[in-house]
This record gives sequence, C-alpha cells and structure tokens, in this order.
Amino acid sequence: MYLKELSYTELVQYCLDNGLDILEVDVNSEIIDDSKSSKTKNKKIKPKAKKPSKEKKSKTKKNETEKAKVSTKNPRDIIVQSLAEFRDRKISLDEFVYELENKGLTLPDDINCPLAGFVSDVLYEHAEALKFAGITNSSKRSRKRILNPVNVLDLKGILKIDFGDDAEHIVGIIGRNYFAKNYPLNKSGKDHDDSYFTIEGTRYWGGEGKQKTRKLFIDFVNRYLVSNINDMIELQATDLEGQLSSINSRIKQVLSQEVGRFVINAPSSQALATFKKYFIEENLGYGKESQRIKGMHFDSEDNSIIFEDFESKDNFFKALNHFRDNRRSHNDILRKVDVRKDQNFSPIKVVYLKDNSDEIKEEIRKLRSGEILPSLNYLGLEGPGFASYLLLHDLLSSNKVNLRSFTPEYNYRLFNLMNSMAKANPEKFRDAHIERGNIDDLILLDFARNQSTLLQRGNSSNSNGNRALEIVYDNKNYYVCYDEERISLHHYENLVKELRKGLKARALTRKYPVSEEFINVIDGMHEKGDERRFDIVFLDYLGPYQNTPDSKQGDDDNDHKKARI
Repeated sequence: MYLKELSYTELVQYCLDNGLDILEVDVNSEIIDDSKSSKTKNKKIKPKAKKPSKEKKSKTKKNETEKAKVSTKNPRDIIVQSLAEFRDRKISLDEFVYELENKGLTLPDDINCPLAGFVSDVLYEHAEALKFAGITNSSKRSRKRILNPVNVLDLKGILKIDFGDDAEHIVGIIGRNYFAKNYPLNKSGKDHDDSYFTIEGTRYWGGEGKQKTRKLFIDFVNRYLVSNINDMIELQATDLEGQLSSINSRIKQVLSQEVGRFVINAPSSQALATFKKYFIEENLGYGKESQRIKGMHFDSEDNSIIFEDFESKDNFFKALNHFRDNRRSHNDILRKVDVRKDQNFSPIKVVYLKDNSDEIKEEIRKLRSGEILPSLNYLGLEGPGFASYLLLHDLLSSNKVNLRSFTPEYNYRLFNLMNSMAKANPEKFRDAHIERGNIDDLILLDFARNQSTLLQRGNSSNSNGNRALEIVYDNKNYYVCYDEERISLHHYENLVKELRKGLKARALTRKYPVSEEFINVIDGMHEKGDERRFDIVFLDYLGPYQNTPDSKQGDDDNDHKKARI
C-alpha cells in the first residue's frame, strides 16, 4: 500500500515515528503495513527502499505538481499535502483556497461553512500538531497549548508559508462583516436550511440525544427561574441586599485596620515652616537614609502624613510628644502645632467599596421600581456557534429577562472565533464575557477576574513571554503558581479569605511563604465584594443525554474532536 492511503492522523504519526517532515513526504511512496489494517493505532510501518529511476529524476516541477493534484481524495489530506508546493512563498488565503479548488477540494458533507473556513481549521490543526509533536506527555502538551498556543507569528515558521494578514483569519481573528455575511444567525443560531453552522470548520454539539439534553436544560430554566418574574425580581433584590450588607461589614473592617491620613495644623505659616524644618527634617531626619520613623510618608504640598502601619504611627507620635516636652517654654510656638487625623480621608479600598455599595443600592431601587429588567448570570461551555447560549438568550429575552454570561475557552483559535461571533452580533451578546482560560483552573481559582489582563506582564517564566497565575498538579497535590513562586491550593484558598477580610499583603507574607507581589496579584484578582455568582451553570462534561428509549447507541461516534455545545 502507499502513504496516500493513510488517514491524515495516521500520516502525521508515521512521520513522527520515522523522523520525517510531513511537508516533504512523497505520498506515493510504498510502505509495508504489518498489521494489514489502516485503522490500527500502534501498527509498525516501514518504508520500502526504492531507487528513483532516471526518468523520475528528470521530471519537471510542473509534472510533480500535477501528480500531487491527484495524490488523494481526502479533503484534509489535499490541504496538508499541498503545503509543500507553496513553501517559502507569500500567498493570500483566497489564492490558496482557489488552488485547492482546482485540485478538486470540496467541503465534506458534514461541514456547513465557507471553504476558506474549513481550510483555516485544517491549517491551524496541522500547525498545532507540528508545534507540539515533540511533547509526549499529554498533560504537559495540553498545558503548553494553553499557555503557548499557535499564534499569527507561529504560522509562517511552522507551515513555511507567508499568508500575510490572512494569518489572523486562520487563527480565528475575523472581521465583523465576514461573520455577518457568512453566519447570519436567526433566533436559534441556525442557517436558512435549519442546520447549525459549522463555524469556520468547528462542528456543533449535535446528535438527537444532545438535542434532548438542550431541551431539558431550557425547559428546566423556564420552569424554575423564568415562570414567575416577580419572584425572580424579589429574589435578585434580596441577593443584592445580602451583597450590600457584606460590603458594609467589610468597610468597617477596613476602616478599623486602616491607619489613615494625618494633617499638620499650625497657628501660622511661620510656625508650620519652623515645625517642618526642626521636627520633620532635623529631628526625624525625613528624606535621609538615617530617617528615624520607617513607614512614614510626608507630603510637603498639603502637609499631610500617611503611615504604612500602626507601628510607624505610634513611633511618630512618641517622637512628637518627646519633642514637645523638650521645648523650654509653654509659649513656644512649636508646642501649639498639632497633628490630627483627617476624618474626611477614605482609603482607596474604602472608596472602591463605597462606590460598589452605591451602585448596588441604585440597582436594587431600579429593579424594584421596574426601571430595569431582572437578569440571570450564566456559566456555560460554548463554542463559536453558541447553540445553547442562543436558545437561552431567546427564552429569557422573550420573557423580558436579561442574560449575563461567562464563557471560558482554553483553545486559542476557538476563543478568537467566539469573540468574532460576539462582535458580529452585539445585540445578542451585549452582556456576554468570553474568557480565555481552562474552566478547571478558573473553578479552582474561584473565577478570579481579569486573569489575562492583570497577569500578562513582566519578565517571562514560560516560553510565551507571559507571567501567568496557573494551577499545576505535582505529586498528587495542587499548587497555584506565579512566576517562580508557588503555594498549595489549600493555602491559596485561605489566603483569598484573609485578603477579603482586609488583611494586608505585608502582614500575610509572615504567614505564607510567598512575596508581597504574589499576594498583591491575587488580591487584585479578587476585588472585595466582587465574587462571581452564577444563577445558571451548564457544563457538558458527561456528553449527551442517552437514558431515553429512543436514543441511539453510538450517537457520538462521528462527532468532531473539537465539537462544542
């Protein structure tokens, strides 16, 4: 048999086993198949030695190209095997697709998208296979794909073809007009033939059993959440009141632990200048290396003092009292200078909490007055087609209920496609948030906010150039890692609880074996009063609903490995 008779997956495995470059393999080479089955995973394949004839050596490049055109009928193989013809060339995606069409490339029967979308899907999948082929450990390979995915810059180096600006299309970053034209969604997210779109080659979560699961999901939401709007409004208002109470308690905690801001009060400008010179500068040595009071910060513009902790404040006032007692006369002008706490000063955390409190009060008022509609928060695993999300959106909008959603996706291309879909349909995705990340990690991190925005900075500890907070599994234990530091998941959870109580990073470094920066990063990801709450959670880990008499065995057998809900 010949290499061209192998499937795409088998061809990749053959090249890996034999140290060959898949882009340069002659698919017409004959091989020996010991297993006598092209579907056996662990078969032993040996290339048969074959001396090229003089006639073959004399073939022109044109003849080789013509031969490649008929080398295979499998659509994916046509695309992959054609890469060698365009090696080290610059070509647009449309030109590349046009050349493939001339070779007889057509969409598979179960793909419903533009041909360029299908080609992009195959190219990206092939680039992933090549980039991570050397990593044999599946968990490490999965982690690398998340932290260091195939991006626009990678494509040219891996595929050896320069697609120019179209490389963005291949990785899923696609303009609004393209999506609006090729995927005009109706209420259910289907096309005019009532078939789900395979967005840029990504198949839907299909099958009769799965459709029943979706129906059960929508019916459940309708029965228990949507059926009584008034109860929903009151329940949501009560929940907001609970959050408000928690914020007010936290404000009191922060205020009790905050040292605050102090202002110098003097009877005259001359007294103030003298006090600053003889006490602040000379007695305390402020601004010099030998400064007596550590943790004290003096602002000469508004004559205010802020202390980092109570210890520095106590040391300051001890020094101030000692300075006053040493003045010779009770009429000394410096004895009349006082340092008082600014009662109008609010720490930054308190300002944030009060703003949050005011927003919640206003939301409660509008909710109960009917000025705003009630809303439900949804956590789900979707795909670029958002089949479950769109059904839920249709149900809620028809009942005058807003939908807020949080959708995680770790695959880089699918994440880009999902963002592209949302931007192309802003009316359906007004309050939809798509997060690039692993749902397993996000759950363990308690859905820390703005993970990618806050943490992609500084020097790199991984090959992607980003410092990322991540969960790692080591010796049957979980650790939360940032840069070169790590802390057990158990300690991380306790640390988050203590940060929510208002404890400071400096104090917590004495209890936990990590730096202030590590703790501040975690603190920034868990703003007080901003815990994630979900009303609806739909996570498809178990597959289709099959406990029905008419469900078919093997309903999932032909589903694409990247199928999504």
